[in-house]
Amino acid sequence: MSTGNHTTPWRRIEEARPLRAWSAAQLAAIAHVLQGAQQAWCDAWGLPQSVPQVVCTDAGEQHLDVAWQFAAAAGLATAWIALPCSFDAEIALRLWGGDGSAGPVAMRVARACRADLQARLCAALQMDCGASPSGEPPRTCGAWSGVVHVQLAAGVRLLLDTAAVEHLRAGAPEPARRAPATARPLAPVSHAISDLRIALRARLADCELDLASLQDLRIGDIVPLPHRLDAPLHVRDAREELVFAGYLARRGQRKALELVLPVTPAARIH
Repeated sequence: MSTGNHTTPWRRIEEARPLRAWSAAQLAAIAHVLQGAQQAWCDAWGLPQSVPQVVCTDAGEQHLDVAWQFAAAAGLATAWIALPCSFDAEIALRLWGGDGSAGPVAMRVARACRADLQARLCAALQMDCGASPSGEPPRTCGAWSGVVHVQLAAGVRLLLDTAAVEHLRAGAPEPARRAPATARPLAPVSHAISDLRIALRARLADCELDLASLQDLRIGDIVPLPHRLDAPLHVRDAREELVFAGYLARRGQRKALELVLPVTPAARIH
């Protein structure tokens, strides 16, 4: 848009359009619906079972040059379809085999097969094949256009405008929600952690020495501690949290600790 000698990126209000985009899950849901219609069509006509997966993507500018034909509509929602020129001949070949040349009877059956595919796709989209188109194929595709391109088997393609996608999503049943799993524990917690080894440190009360006394220390010296003989030791875990109090004891040929409740109520084990 230009104003006088100046150019601006802003468009006129009549050229404005809503920005729409679909998540990967929403595109996958559309593909799932159309995949079911495509598979049912193949089963009904005895076509090969190796049917490619339906792929739904955001439509791009490269999809505007396709010769789209009206497929179905429901109110303002419209879908267009594009089929290869050789679609009928290819279907006849798949149905009857041979050297690729199909007679009038085979081609008539192929056209009926094609019409049945379109009818099944329309039913899956919850649209009417006999309705009148509400407009022409979208002239704008790409990011935030909301237009969806669908790739099906045998080169068949669909173009769904934003209203068509919203129409399909509104009529689709809500996916079943699974109840949250309530798995039972394999073993009680006390048993599960029974073999877990935890490092504990038994410490006496700290003491302070001046630098001169520290320099004069020799092997064999006795350092008096402020820890009373009848006071328990502090047993702490790796995080230096007080978990027990303990008294020096003896068990066999080893020193041991007789554990008691910690002296600080806030430091009790939970």
